[in-house]
Amino acid sequence: MAQAPSPNQTNEEKCLELIAECKCAEILRELIKSKVRCWSSFCSELHKKCTSLTSEQRSLLQKTDPNITNFDIALCTKIVRNINGIKPDDAKWNSDIDDGDHSLFSSLKKIFKFRTEVIHSPDDRSLNAQELLGLVSTAFRDIQNSLKFEFNFYRELDSISMSFTRGQRSLERLPSQVDTDAVMDTGDPFASQPPQLEEELDDNIDLEMEYSLLHRFTLEERDQLKRKIRLIRKYKSRFSPYLKSPQSDAIVVYHRDDDKNKDDSVAAEKFRNTINDRIIQVGNRRVKVKVVMYDDQRFEGSKLGSLNEAYTRSTYAFLFVTKEFLANEYLKVVTESLLMDSIENETKKWRVIPFHTSPLELRRYKLPLGPNVLKSENTYGQDAGYWRRMDKLLGGKIHEREDRELDLLEEEYKEAIKIQQEDEKLAHATMALDELNLKVMQSPRYPCDGAESHQASQTSTVYDRTANDKDS
Repeated sequence: MAQAPSPNQTNEEKCLELIAECKCAEILRELIKSKVRCWSSFCSELHKKCTSLTSEQRSLLQKTDPNITNFDIALCTKIVRNINGIKPDDAKWNSDIDDGDHSLFSSLKKIFKFRTEVIHSPDDRSLNAQELLGLVSTAFRDIQNSLKFEFNFYRELDSISMSFTRGQRSLERLPSQVDTDAVMDTGDPFASQPPQLEEELDDNIDLEMEYSLLHRFTLEERDQLKRKIRLIRKYKSRFSPYLKSPQSDAIVVYHRDDDKNKDDSVAAEKFRNTINDRIIQVGNRRVKVKVVMYDDQRFEGSKLGSLNEAYTRSTYAFLFVTKEFLANEYLKVVTESLLMDSIENETKKWRVIPFHTSPLELRRYKLPLGPNVLKSENTYGQDAGYWRRMDKLLGGKIHEREDRELDLLEEEYKEAIKIQQEDEKLAHATMALDELNLKVMQSPRYPCDGAESHQASQTSTVYDRTANDKDS
């Protein structure tokens, strides 16, 4: 895991260390996923075969379903060196690097040398900062050209390199690098405002995770979109209900009752919380899952109207099945409607999933014939297999929620601009009124004190008496 930079490090050193610990780990993880087929078996075999593993690394490999996103650069390096077919039989990992060799094996050697020079031998380097950056950039470019990853690691590194060579501070952490100990300080050129940079980095991580659609754009386009998103967030509470309603990967449909003994809301909310905000791996990026309750207050309208709005803005509908759920007449209609839509609507094909709340032998209910044709899941027994299925289910359709969010983004931005302009007009009008009041107060005709004040008081009294006489 990335170590926090030393306060005495230069901006160059911090940048190089961040690349070595994080960016190199990211491209190695993607390479491992493309080369290893039977992941659990491979990890088990490596655990037995590799004698240089630390106790922490062994613990990560021993898990039932090892999560590669938890593997740091050190463990990724050991894994890569043990993948068959990468290293030629007559070659060695510590052999000299040939600049003219653009093979995968040579590219990996360049990454390993870069990491060794930056992390393990910072005071005894054979290459300067620019040469190190050129070495790792070449490796990233050759790997990208060879393996054609969906995410262009080289392009991202190239943008970092440009800001590095110009001495600028445009380096940002991506969603896959969310460790709080990986924050890069500002360095000398911006030493007067380090808290602001750290706040901006955290904000960028928050935006990248909350708006996963940003990965579709270049770094320059992302910066423009982030400015729009920040403005949208500022005014979203004042949007119309249509624009305020959230987009989600799934809604939870459950039984609510005034009788607490029959009410499933607490249990359903707990179930939702196990999935909502879960970070899953989608390709080479980490994405936050969004799940809402079908009766979320942000969906306005009638009971059925708000349900329709929630379902339209979600990818899946999860039915929280209990005895009370199946006995409720309203939910019977809802279930049948969702079932028919999941069969007939091409964009919602089989997107309704019943979730059983108890094992078969303990169930106090029987699923009707209609919903019974749907593939179901369970809310209990959430083991590694359960989460693999859930991550695959949700991760495979994340792009649909991103599509919907993207379609609304420009409309939300226009609404935010409109509200901002109205606020500015109001602020200008208020300022003009304040200035006018000030001028009136400062005017010599304005009765303020002494004789003029007394005269004004008498005039007011006479006027009041005249008005009373007229009323009489």
